[in-house]
Amino acid sequence: MAPVRTKHDYYAILEVEQTADAASIRASYRRLARIKHPDKNPTNPNATSEFQLVRHTFSGYSRIEQPSNLLAGYLDSRSILEFV
Repeated sequence: MAPVRTKHDYYAILEVEQTADAASIRASYRRLARIKHPDKNPTNPNATSEFQLVRHTFSGYSRIEQPSNLLAGYLDSRSILEFV
């Protein structure tokens, strides 16, 4: 049986606005990681899955953020070279 894919609102999971900058997203991730960590919530049976969801969401965000920054830098340097 194929795994079921669900769509999540990643901004809602990280508790930030859609217009949040990278520093705000990182700060929110760190705050949530401390709050939802299973060691901090030994009585919550869902603590591990909640923590993993926050961690997975942020790792997906950081993978997306880095290539776009590299691509933006590449395009900027290329456009500068075209006009020189």
